[in-house]
Amino acid sequence: MDTRSLFILGILGFAAVGVANSIWYGLELKRFVDRTPVLASHLDMMRFKKAVSHQMYAALFQIVLLSAPLVIFLTGMMFDFLTASDIFVIIVPSVIILIIGAIFKRLETRAKTMLTASPEIQAERDAIVHTWLRKAFPDW
Repeated sequence: MDTRSLFILGILGFAAVGVANSIWYGLELKRFVDRTPVLASHLDMMRFKKAVSHQMYAALFQIVLLSAPLVIFLTGMMFDFLTASDIFVIIVPSVIILIIGAIFKRLETRAKTMLTASPEIQAERDAIVHTWLRKAFPDW
């Protein structure tokens, strides 16, 4: 296998893991939202925290997975193993990942605005959502 092929394989490998990461954790959130129509108990809140923390870690991992192909591409360009036209090997998988993200975005919105059984649970949900939106790591 030649060097150019290895570079392209590396790019596509990271993209494939990125697609899998998006689908895996998107489906995990879907299962939670479908099984929990209302946050009504301490157990529901624990499961909500777990689902949200997985989303947060998956997002950080996704940053690495989406950055690595660009680094590989630029390295390949620098050493003349890749050409400018090879950018499509990055663009096409990235568009696929963006489409998957857009599909699962509705689930995130549903999770962030889930109904609650009491004002106390709503306040806890809002604090968790604030962390989800504003911080890199869960702080609970």
